[in-house]
Amino acid sequence: MRRFIAHKANVDGPFYVVNGECMACGAPESEADELIAHDESGYCFFSTQPTNLEQVDAAIRALWASCCGALRYAGKDQSILARIAEIGESEKCDENIASTSLKIRSRVTFAYESDDASGESSLKSIVRFISSTRTQGQYSRCTNFQFSKSEASFVFHWYTDCSIKFRVKQVSGERWLVSLEDNDRATIGNAMSLDKSLRAGRQFTAIRWFTEDEKIDGLNGGTTHPY
Repeated sequence: MRRFIAHKANVDGPFYVVNGECMACGAPESEADELIAHDESGYCFFSTQPTNLEQVDAAIRALWASCCGALRYAGKDQSILARIAEIGESEKCDENIASTSLKIRSRVTFAYESDDASGESSLKSIVRFISSTRTQGQYSRCTNFQFSKSEASFVFHWYTDCSIKFRVKQVSGERWLVSLEDNDRATIGNAMSLDKSLRAGRQFTAIRWFTEDEKIDGLNGGTTHPY
């Protein structure tokens, strides 16, 4: 049962937008454009409820992206409730969530497929790909690029004083590790964005996310997404 009154056009289901709370920022629909529509005033609502895992992922990202807290989850699915709580958004759930704490997944491993067998060349290609996906905003840039034979790093900046370090390292063979460092508060959002970019690139497969405390062991452990 929904705790708040939903937008009048919101379809029945667990995900909804609180009536009169949307600020028309455009952020949630950028994450879930298949699920979210707008009324004549530009206020968003869920026009479709998620029906598969990819759409659930998109709905969770949209809920996280809602800066004013207008998007909410009124369902009782424990796996979805836990995922929302782990990204620090439990207050956006209408159901009480017990014993689930914030989890910052700041490390991702993946297999990288390339026509060039050189690890050094693959390293440069991976860094080029990741940094290019970071700098699509007006106030974003990447600096401090550093390379060694099997490891590289750079700093991603946005706005005037926000930054986070990306470190890329070859683990073994085609297996790679990217760590997000030096900004815990910004890690969740950057991890979500990085995960989305990696999955859009066909050369990245077997993607697994880990917290700092979790042991990285080949293809085992971790989670499919950082959220």
